[in-house]
Formats: sequence, structure tokens, C-alpha cells
Amino acid sequence: MRRIARIQRPSAAITQCLQASSASAPQHAVVCRAAAATTTIRGPRDFSTTPQRTFHGSRPSGDKPKVQGVEEVAREADQPSTEVEAQQAAEELIDAYDPEAQATQVQVETDLALPPEEIIVAPRADIVEEQEKEYTPAESADGLEIVGGLKGWFERDDHWGGTKRYVGFTPTHRVQDPALLELSVRRAVVEALAVFQEKDDELLTGLWERGEKEDAVRVLGLGLEVAENGYAKLAGDVASVVQSLRWDPEAPDSVASVDEEVGKQRFTPEEAAEIVKTWDNTWKNITLRNLKLKFAITKRILQLTGRTIPDAKLHTMNTTGHLVSHLVRPPPPTKVAEAIEQLGELPSLPNVQVHATRRTPVHKHQEVGRWKVIVEELEKRKMPATGDGGIGAFVEDKWFRGPRLPKNERKKRR
Repeated sequence: MRRIARIQRPSAAITQCLQASSASAPQHAVVCRAAAATTTIRGPRDFSTTPQRTFHGSRPSGDKPKVQGVEEVAREADQPSTEVEAQQAAEELIDAYDPEAQATQVQVETDLALPPEEIIVAPRADIVEEQEKEYTPAESADGLEIVGGLKGWFERDDHWGGTKRYVGFTPTHRVQDPALLELSVRRAVVEALAVFQEKDDELLTGLWERGEKEDAVRVLGLGLEVAENGYAKLAGDVASVVQSLRWDPEAPDSVASVDEEVGKQRFTPEEAAEIVKTWDNTWKNITLRNLKLKFAITKRILQLTGRTIPDAKLHTMNTTGHLVSHLVRPPPPTKVAEAIEQLGELPSLPNVQVHATRRTPVHKHQEVGRWKVIVEELEKRKMPATGDGGIGAFVEDKWFRGPRLPKNERKKRR
């Protein structure tokens, strides 16, 4: 049974010749002829799927005909045009070169203290010795004048402008006064409610201006209407309060100076105490069920006071009164008597008395009026009422023990 022989695929060079356009016919024809001349169509019996080794004849390599492929011929055809283009580009660069324009640098507007352009370098010791025969190099830095240098130039604070200085989000000093803390909590609650009431979600999670004293007075002057379910509504100029909270990075007062205190309190503790007395406790019933509102309030409290609220306790705080009770705490007692008085359980008992100091028998005699009689009787006998009366220790103690050794020579008793 006869079989149909496999048909060899046409060469790539022939395919290129068939697909060539008529516009480039002369040049492409040369390439195709050179490629076609070196291309041989294999017969059906010459087909093999395994690569075959190239046959090398016995004649020298100089006698072999030189065969150029399609890529080599195309590269030789494109090489003259490439060289001409490179030469033209080099001539254009030479014509456009201007040494004066290169020397003039573009002046950049910056508030940084840049190093000086003209730097004076000290001459080398060998050059100075040649010019001045009496020159003697120093062996140590004692007595030499320090003229400075460029080392650590930008490590100095005065070489950085105000816009490049890092300013923290929290104030420099944490607020400790209870009246200032309660005032700051009220201010944070009102500001967050104002932004929430205007439905500005981007500003609610954004950065707010610290504001001046006038801004704080305007915020605290807004009216609060708290419903029974804990939801509050503001009454007053809410739009101006929201506008004053928008942070402007290009404002002159947006960045503090080097010596300025960050987050300085606008009210004194006395002023804050007077303002707090004018409020009732209804504002402490405002609910914090809205998580966005709670986050905005705690973030503002951190910015104004520097006090953080742990996440473990934040999720348990459902009203603004919980925030106040967490932040406004009495100072920790330094004595046991103060701790007992703060608890208030033992002093309320009728048969318990709490004293700030240790009680002695003298205090007991004074309570019943016996101490005066004891002092009079002791004075009649020329005896001290308290202490040894300057008599000192027994003389016999030295006879028994002998002179005492210095402290550094004494041995510790086991």
C-alpha cells in the first residue's frame, strides 16, 4: 500500500518574499534572492526529526563560499543609516552645548539652610612647608581654632525649616488637671457631633486643627439637646465650627515653631473649673453607639490632652460619662490612711477612727487629759517627759563592750 509523503513547509525566506509590498520591491528582492539561493527544499526522504551534524569538507575554510542570511543582509543595509543618524545626533549635542548655561544652576525655593556654595579648603601641610619654612604642624588639637565644616550639616535643627520639622499629633505635655480633662472631653464630643451632624464623613476621619481659644469658646457655646435615648442635637452656628476644624497645611500657623510647645492649653485650670461648674450632667448621657462617632471623639481627646484610652476598655464605654470617669480620676494615694479615706467604708463605722500618723501612748494620754499631769510630775523629779533628756547611753555599756570599731572594720553578725 503506497503512502502519501509529507509535504515540507515553505521556507521563512520565501514566505517573506511572497508577503513583501510593492513599494520596497527592489531592495527586498535582493534580500529574498540571497536567502532563496541559500535555501534548499528537502525531499520527503530527507526529512528527519532529529538534529543532524553539519558536514565539514576537506577543503580549507578560505575556499568555502560565504553565505549570508536574511538578518545579516538586513543589518548591513541598515548600518549606514544608523551611523548617519548617530553622527547627526552628536553634532546637535555639540551645537546645543552652552557652558554658561551649565554653570548657572536653577534656584530652588526652599526654607532649608543649604551649605555655602564657596567652600574654603585648608591647604595641605606639605604645600605650606614649601611656602613657609618656619611652619610647624600641630601634634594635637589643643589650642587650635574650630572653624566648622559640612559634616553633620543637616543633623542640626537650625538648618531645617519649620515645614520640615516633625510635629507630633499629641501635645508636648499630657493634661493632668481634672477640670481641663472634663472640658476637653466636652469639646471633643461637641466637635465630633458637629461634623457628624453635617454628614461630612471625610472630615470625621481626617485631621483637625487644634484651634485657638476663640475656637474653643465658640465650640463650648453651642447648645446641647440630649434626648432620653441618648442621642444629642446641637443648636447654634454648627457650620462655622466645622469650617474651623478643617486642617490647612499651607496656613502660617499650621506648623509650630522650634521653640513653641505643641498642643498648649488655651485655658488655665481655674478658668476650666469655672466653666465646668456651669454645666449640668445631662451631656454625660450622650450615647456612643455609633463607632465612627466614638473613634472621632477618642481621636480628638488624644490630640487635645495626650491621654489614650485602651481598646480593651473603649468597647465597654457606651456614654460620654464613661469617658469622663475613665480620664478624670483622683490621684493615687501615697499613704494607707488616704486610701482608706477614699474608699469611705471604715471611716463610716462608729467604732473606727482613722489617723494619718502612728498612734503612741502619749496620744492616748492627751485624749483623756492625763498628759499634763504626767509632765508636771516628771518635771518635779527632774526627769525628761520624752526621750533621754541628753543623758545618753549607759557608761557601763562601754566597759562591757569596749571601744567600738569603725564601720568598715566591723564584722557582720551571723
